[in-house]
Amino acid sequence: MKKTLAIILFIIMILATSTYSFAAGTNGKIIVENPANGQEYTIYKLFDLESYNTTTSAYSYTIDSSSKWYNFVTTGNGKNYINLNQLGETTTYYVTWKDGADAEQFAKEALAYAKSNTIAANATKAEKEADNTIVFSNLDLGYYLVDSSLGALCALNTTAPEVRVSEKNDKPTVEKTTKEGSNYGESNDAELGAEVDYKTIIHAKKGAENYVLHDKMTGLTLKENSVSVKVGGTNLTANTDYTISTSNADGCQFEITFTNTYLNTITANTDIIVEYKAIVNADATIAGAGNTNEAWLKYGDTNDVNTTEKDTTTTYVWNFNIFKYTGENTPLAGANFVLSNSENKYAIITDGKLTGWANNKTGATKITSGEDGMIAISGFDSGTYTLEETDAPNGYNKLADTISVVIGNDGAVTADEAVAENKTIDVENSSGALLPSTGSIGTKIFYVAGGILVIVAIVFIIVRKRMNSEE
Repeated sequence: MKKTLAIILFIIMILATSTYSFAAGTNGKIIVENPANGQEYTIYKLFDLESYNTTTSAYSYTIDSSSKWYNFVTTGNGKNYINLNQLGETTTYYVTWKDGADAEQFAKEALAYAKSNTIAANATKAEKEADNTIVFSNLDLGYYLVDSSLGALCALNTTAPEVRVSEKNDKPTVEKTTKEGSNYGESNDAELGAEVDYKTIIHAKKGAENYVLHDKMTGLTLKENSVSVKVGGTNLTANTDYTISTSNADGCQFEITFTNTYLNTITANTDIIVEYKAIVNADATIAGAGNTNEAWLKYGDTNDVNTTEKDTTTTYVWNFNIFKYTGENTPLAGANFVLSNSENKYAIITDGKLTGWANNKTGATKITSGEDGMIAISGFDSGTYTLEETDAPNGYNKLADTISVVIGNDGAVTADEAVAENKTIDVENSSGALLPSTGSIGTKIFYVAGGILVIVAIVFIIVRKRMNSEE
């Protein structure tokens, strides 16, 4: 009883000597300045403002045991940030801040508690006023948490009776690149079966909330266990800081979900670097539009998910043709070729597509011109190759020299430094002429001379018989 009287006396003294306002009524206002476009802003009242003194900056906050936030500040994480002092034998408690407590972290903890316990917000708005603000009016005076779908504003502030809150959180962005040689850029080229390096940078922002990175590929297959996630050269810990999912209904090859425990450590602009390898698979698009790899980030309030713009890289795979002919562009079938690369390895080709490289010519695939004289092969990286004719069709001469084939970074093809129109290398073969048979005229002379001698012999015999009979 004495304690109660003392408290009442203290309040009377405050009222008698200060400029004050009771927390009764609905005359509070929260003004959000510089709100982000397309974002919803939500407010939660954590504590009541019983009274305040603008001259001495003294504020008296209370919470009742019936409050939806009571468990948060008594048994939840909120107890680490505030002290409670019971008002006599009532169910009301005075709220004071613990020395050194982190207000931003408290805001995140409170927001997480609200969502996990489905605590209803006091109000939600997205409509802007003419002066580019969002205004919550007619509020009970109190201590409020302001949240946006960009993340917690950490706007723990008091309606006494009006408070202005500035949106300080920026939208995160995603930057996607792929490696060509030793440099990263927006595109590259590779052969079928090759490993390609990719890098995605998440430009994370203060107030990071519910970050999920999505990655979708075409013609590419994620290499198992190749994903690494790091910040400033230090690897984050899988299943602690983030989790990876490779079975996703939205067609993504993988998704990385960052834990709230990790996101709560982001208090300034932070670059999260995700690196991995993908394999160019047999379904890859040849030339044309190439094979895309796009990444985007979903973030913010789970009830109003935001998505960054997608950033895309393209990996190209190249092809070329061989036209075997004779005379005036007459197709020639049955010519065999092998192809080697700059490392003196020989192409293994299945159904017209590169499937590997043999260490020597005996392991190479012989590619053969068809009835139309054509050979179509695909699946190549840019670079220099050597085309060699190993067998010519019957009656035709095999090429004496090899052909240097160069595929450019744009897919253009040259053969012995001459541009191959429509990426087709023209290869002409000439037939051999029938060589004359040596000594054929001399044989005929003997046949003729022998015939004459036989005739002369016959005539001589006849004449001799007639001469004998006359005698």
